Amino acid sequence: MRADRWPVLFSWDVQGQRLSVGGVTDDRSAAVRNVHAVLQGASGAARGAVWRVALSLSGEPAYDRLGTVGWAWRDDVTGAVFWIEP
Repeated sequence: MRADRWPVLFSWDVQGQRLSVGGVTDDRSAAVRNVHAVLQGASGAARGAVWRVALSLSGEPAYDRLGTVGWAWRDDVTGAVFWIEP
């Protein structure tokens, strides 16, 4: 398969106090929604990110990051979720 025909994939993860969750999807909006939902339900401070990824050509079961879609964090005082998109 040619590189320009590979599926566009998005990796997402959220890290916080006793919290580590993530996944991969072909739906950018779903990745953003997943991060936002997990951050809203988190207790204390937490942070997350979404990246555009591709399957690694190394032969290992891994993804290579191709670019950042956005970073997010949950304020531990207000509970508000904030996003930065490059």
